[in-house]
Amino acid sequence: MRDSHTSLDEVIKVLTDNPHISELHLFGSRAIEKSDELSDIDLTATSPHPAAAEAYARKSLADKFGLSAVYTIKNDEHEIARTFCLSGMSPFHKIDIGFSLPSEVKFFPNSRLILKNNKPQKPSIEFKKWTEPRAEHDYFDVMMGSLRYIKHRRRGENWQAYKCYRGFIEQLANAHAASNSPHSIYKELDIQGNDEILRLFFAGDIHEKERKYYEFIKNRAENERLLPEFSRDLQEIWENYLDGRNQ
Repeated sequence: MRDSHTSLDEVIKVLTDNPHISELHLFGSRAIEKSDELSDIDLTATSPHPAAAEAYARKSLADKFGLSAVYTIKNDEHEIARTFCLSGMSPFHKIDIGFSLPSEVKFFPNSRLILKNNKPQKPSIEFKKWTEPRAEHDYFDVMMGSLRYIKHRRRGENWQAYKCYRGFIEQLANAHAASNSPHSIYKELDIQGNDEILRLFFAGDIHEKERKYYEFIKNRAENERLLPEFSRDLQEIWENYLDGRNQ
């Protein structure tokens, strides 16, 4: 993994060549010039043809950088929102883009206009709705939760880190509970006599808990074998975080 901070200019150059986009807005920490080495790129694009604009952007980013993962945040007739992880670059520097109809768009606070095109091009063909396989979607969701945990811990945002850790506990419970059980997940685990929660929540120090979180992510990656480059990069981030914490 080239742990280079993704160049905003490079990404914007690719997206501004998109003929179907009417306006492109930057928001989040980069829009107010408060980004750090963990910041991603947040964008809102308006277009009378959101499906065409998204498909063009996805292909352009894949051709220019390569994509290690694509994740669908939203996909309906008004908006298509995706996360793009660029090949060879840290998952911290992912790109989140929402493609919305101009009449339906809801801009985030501090959004800044960076592109205006008064004559967006109508696509010559109709674009079919696309989304990643369900298994990849669910897998990415789990992995990104762990990435957010590290980001918040490194920033000292411990309440937000706790929210991510709580999500990990839920994921672990789902992984251990019998899928055909008539009981709730938590009742089923108590019936099984599973006492793992004692070490994860009721006892132990934070280092032990974080090591368990990493082992869960590593085992899931090894078992599911999805998004190999993204998974490898994420495990490298975890290992660097744990090594740095122990120094």
